[in-house]
Amino acid sequence: MASKTLERLFLDRMMNDLGWSAHAIDGDEPPDFYIAMGERRVAVEVTRIYRNEHPAKGSPEAAQEREYHLFASEIAEAYYADPKARAIQVKIALPPIINSPAVRQFSRKERKEDINDVAQRTLARLRHLPKLQPWARHRFQVRQRDGRPATFHILALPADTGAERRWDVVNVSMGWRGYVNAALLQAKVRAKSLDLKKYKDRVASAVLLVVADDMRASGFLELPSGIAVDRLGFDAIYFQRYLDGTQEVPPVAGT
Repeated sequence: MASKTLERLFLDRMMNDLGWSAHAIDGDEPPDFYIAMGERRVAVEVTRIYRNEHPAKGSPEAAQEREYHLFASEIAEAYYADPKARAIQVKIALPPIINSPAVRQFSRKERKEDINDVAQRTLARLRHLPKLQPWARHRFQVRQRDGRPATFHILALPADTGAERRWDVVNVSMGWRGYVNAALLQAKVRAKSLDLKKYKDRVASAVLLVVADDMRASGFLELPSGIAVDRLGFDAIYFQRYLDGTQEVPPVAGT
């Protein structure tokens, strides 16, 4: 899903959780969005936070998830390029990457060639699925170069459910839950605050939404009790676990 579309989902969830009756429109980067609330205009910035994220190097889990998501979305795009394609949802289970000296490590070029080959063979199988009634299930496997199978779970959908584009790699949808690191959260606020001077004089208030996306293992995070941040010019900071809801982060005393 495109970044802006996903950010809009987070924003809509925040407005619903907070009971805001407002109309959101795209911002001019920055901010990510403007919200019209009667005569007032509120600026909203959106940023994501990840488990095991390094302030400078980012999150290796999130990087892997993006690769997996690209793999699934490219197959979906190729599949639906056929106007006769039936509405389906696909969940993909990929074998884990084994980083061990006892196992031959494929080069980046070999991995790319292998994943492209798997994608092409998968697309061929999808275009020749058996006839499936809505909500019926089907499964098939496509073997990788090393012989291990990628498994594709198919769910037939009625037309126009809106779920036919939600193809996911399920490897990245499970995991343990951690707590938001206070220093990382403050770094997120600091990075977004650098742009406040570009738009704050044009709005009644500016808020920051920090999102841990529970749809991905890298987003399995909770806000620990007692955590607080320096708002650095924002009027409010909100933390959202996408599936569970939105809560305001209290400011450091005196800020």
